[in-house]
Amino acid sequence: MSQQLAALQKSVEVPLTRKDGRNLVLTEAGQVLADAGAAVVSAMADARTAIGAYHGSPWRR
Repeated sequence: MSQQLAALQKSVEVPLTRKDGRNLVLTEAGQVLADAGAAVVSAMADARTAIGAYHGSPWRR
């Protein structure tokens, strides 16, 4: 996970995390990116569900 986060951090121009004592927490930009990622995952799940509805459909080609 830390390697992926480090690679992502290199690809953007704003800090995504900051140290808070011994913890690493998301910055506001990091939270925005995390929320956007969650929205993508949710949209993909919705798309799979919608496509799955066609599996038994007689209108499928």
